[in-house]
Amino acid sequence: MTDSLSLGKRLRTPIFLLLDDPAGVENSGGNERGLGILDMSTEFYREKYTAQRTVRIHGYSSWPFAALDGLEIHGYEIHMGRSTYGPSCVPFTTTADPPGAGSVIGVADLSGRIAGTYCHGLFDSKEVVKGVINALRKVKGLSPIRDELIDRRHVLENDLNRLASVCRERLDMQRIMDIINNHQQERDRHDRNYSQARRRRCSV
Repeated sequence: MTDSLSLGKRLRTPIFLLLDDPAGVENSGGNERGLGILDMSTEFYREKYTAQRTVRIHGYSSWPFAALDGLEIHGYEIHMGRSTYGPSCVPFTTTADPPGAGSVIGVADLSGRIAGTYCHGLFDSKEVVKGVINALRKVKGLSPIRDELIDRRHVLENDLNRLASVCRERLDMQRIMDIINNHQQERDRHDRNYSQARRRRCSV
């Protein structure tokens, strides 16, 4: 927290970010002030959105990581809500495939030194890792690295396939699926009860 406060002072910007949780997903409801290092606000939803996506990175000439501009990577988008950003933020990552191609799922401050994205797996791309490392080396006056890096995405895919194979062999997958389905039914009932209670409160 101390480091974040110091960062906020150095940037001369408010360190607060609004996290709105009217449905009580993460707490009892209402909203909270966050660190606010980025000029954005997030409203939590009950439904979790997940999708495999092709994502385009945006960079601007004055940014340390400008060389990454236009690079497309494969990752997955996951979040429970919607974020909006203010005038001191610009798009950092956008979706490059349907549905919703061109949607902003990541923003950065105007300096390009602070960024956030809903794209998971950004650093599984060896091009991103190498680009970030070389940008930091350039700032430090060092020459770029030229070694070929490990394709983390390919390694991860192989690891996950091996894990899935072991699970299928060693676990009662039908029992696990039954537990998941029962939990989802309980969650659906909870959501329906919550929606009905909220409508009753609104009609009073």
